[in-house]
Amino acid sequence: MSAYIQLDKQDAFITPHTAYKKWAVWSGSFEGNYIEQYDVLSGSEDTTGFVDLRVKKDLYRSLEHLYYSGVTSTGVSSSYEAYLSTTLFESSSRTLPTSSRVIMIPQDQYGISIRPGSFTYGVDVPVFGYQRAGYVRVEDFVRRYSSTASDLSYNIYDDGEGNILEDRTNQKVGDIMYSHGFIVLTDSASISKLEDMAEIPNGYDIRAARAGDDAGTKGPVLAWQSTIPIFTHNYRCKIKSNQLTHTLNTSATTGSKVVAYDGVDSKEYENLTYLNNLTGSEFQPYVTTVGLYNSVNELVAVAKTSQPIPRLSHSDITFVVNLDI
Repeated sequence: MSAYIQLDKQDAFITPHTAYKKWAVWSGSFEGNYIEQYDVLSGSEDTTGFVDLRVKKDLYRSLEHLYYSGVTSTGVSSSYEAYLSTTLFESSSRTLPTSSRVIMIPQDQYGISIRPGSFTYGVDVPVFGYQRAGYVRVEDFVRRYSSTASDLSYNIYDDGEGNILEDRTNQKVGDIMYSHGFIVLTDSASISKLEDMAEIPNGYDIRAARAGDDAGTKGPVLAWQSTIPIFTHNYRCKIKSNQLTHTLNTSATTGSKVVAYDGVDSKEYENLTYLNNLTGSEFQPYVTTVGLYNSVNELVAVAKTSQPIPRLSHSDITFVVNLDI
């Protein structure tokens, strides 16, 4: 059995929270994770892609119209949606060459946007923990299999303002559209280096070999953090000093049944007479469960306390229930 108390409107409110989830995918596993990679080329009627085939020319025109044509040396034209991450002049300058590469991440893997400053792509990308400082580089390990270790260590990252940069020279090699979850590599040399890393000499994959598994080549690692909004529903269940001062648990009653005659039929009812040791003025019931009901008295959520909470008859008490959705 339960007792019901109507909540006031001010006792139910929502607070937003932003969570970030880390992702890491081998380039050799792009297709299995539905990460698309397109080569776009102005004027080419050829198709590109391995999950969905697209015409290179059509992709180029779409990119140019939505993200590049409106960006000028003096700012952004109001006729275009450039989706810039900052209004600073240095970051608002974009150029789309006749040939580039697009990497598109599914929305269920980037949420509402890629977290600025979390994107990295290359050999030295850590699978767990994406801080750009402090992770272990792999040149020494690669030298066991190749004399050209420095050629295999190549990484790009985003600067938090929409630019893709090389980690060694900080030269811009592309753009990232955080809110749409895709990257445009505009530097042909950078594209070529990333392709070269897909095949390690002697057939060894750097990370697989480090783990003792040389079963094949997986290529460089693409890592990022997705942005996921979480909405916490807060409910303040206030109990006044004169409320819930008695237990309604049937284990507190004698458990016997009584028979009552209503003039037509005899009906059996539970006897709610409390046990003798629970009738004193010092008896304090305990609260163990708080249930939340909607306007039509349907149970929608149940909160359990970590331990029974004594209900004091001379003071008010408030239970705060948080529900993340």
